[in-house]
Amino acid sequence: MEFFDKLVLPQSLEHNTLLHFLSVVVLMLFVPYLSFVFGGSLVSLFFKRKGEKEKNPDATKFARQVIEITTVNKSIGMALGIVPVLILILSFTQMLHTMNLLAVKCFILLLPSLLSGLILVYIFRYAFVFRGILKNVSGSGEEAQDAGFYAPRVEKLFTSTGKWAVAFLVVSTYLFVAGFTSSLFASNPDADASFSSILASGIIFTRWIYFVCAALSLTGALLLFNMFYWEGGKKDESPEYLAFVRKALVKLIFISALAQPVLLMINTAGLPAGSLSMTVFSLIFLAIVLLFVVYHFVYTIMKSGEAKFSASILILLLLASFALIVADQTALTTSTKRNALILGSNYEEVKKEMEKGSMSTTSMGGEQIFKTKCSACHRFDQKVVGPPYKETLPKYGGDAAKLAAFIYSPVKVNSAYPSMPNQGLKPAEAKAIAKWILEEVKKY
Repeated sequence: MEFFDKLVLPQSLEHNTLLHFLSVVVLMLFVPYLSFVFGGSLVSLFFKRKGEKEKNPDATKFARQVIEITTVNKSIGMALGIVPVLILILSFTQMLHTMNLLAVKCFILLLPSLLSGLILVYIFRYAFVFRGILKNVSGSGEEAQDAGFYAPRVEKLFTSTGKWAVAFLVVSTYLFVAGFTSSLFASNPDADASFSSILASGIIFTRWIYFVCAALSLTGALLLFNMFYWEGGKKDESPEYLAFVRKALVKLIFISALAQPVLLMINTAGLPAGSLSMTVFSLIFLAIVLLFVVYHFVYTIMKSGEAKFSASILILLLLASFALIVADQTALTTSTKRNALILGSNYEEVKKEMEKGSMSTTSMGGEQIFKTKCSACHRFDQKVVGPPYKETLPKYGGDAAKLAAFIYSPVKVNSAYPSMPNQGLKPAEAKAIAKWILEEVKKY
């Protein structure tokens, strides 16, 4: 972590607040995207196997549509997946500076794991499409021969990438949950005693199980919204296929959302007391209320057979996720409040030292500046690193302004000596030392 410690800048309390706000914004983009990709991969793989096992073309078709809907354009997808993780690494390195950095370690490990998972997901998606295209090629011409050559290779790629994509996304989501959860315990001096034991802790596991359930319910809601609400729904599909999809999605949302209130209460009970506050409890309660409203809409769809509340379900589940993100960030702010005060105090000390140093340098006279900046390389009557002043100063003819200009912004003059580095002096300081040197050289 020494490399990241070097990236840490002194921060005031205002800067710390901005970092927490930035984390909330980033998480509100990253969590839904990761949920859709992870949940979509799980659902697609499940219905792919279901279609193959039961010889059900509806299940296979639905599996392809799931992965296409839940994965956006690959360039945008990579940006939504990788950039937020980089921001979280830098933000948490700042916020948890001087504390336990297990969260940062998890986010660093998350980066290659998530990148691998996303690459495999998009390979799986395009292999699904190519597989369907190649199967539809018939005849005995050149195109049919090419299809026969590539079909088994695409099939092999299609079969393997789906499994590996899910495996990498399982690891990625667990590392993400572990990273954020461990940040809530960062003030515990024993939290970094064993990296593996922390990853295997019960609180991280139950929070990951909640994430899986939330990801599946969000994915189901997105698919329900896309299939039955967006632009009037998929009107070109057969009623039988739409009935199959509606039944599968309603069942997915209901089952995955059913366990969430209980998991939320378990996870809340497992948090450190120093991170809890009335705001945290209020936001968690709001999320539970929203989940119960979702149950009502899902039950209505079950009874009526219509998906007219699909948009409401998606919005409510997103709001519940946002409420929990803010609750977690509020808990993090509370648990790291003491550290934020320490960092703010250090910032004020650094600021005072910088102001003091600036004032003391400005108030120094030419002689003091010479002793501080110039005496290591220059003498009046003998060569050191640079030439003796009594040989170089006559060319200025006593013009302090001209000499000051050279001192302020030096250039190479004599090839026999090394270039004089810029000393970072202010114009007033350069004038003061030039005036003093011109007076002092008269003594030699």
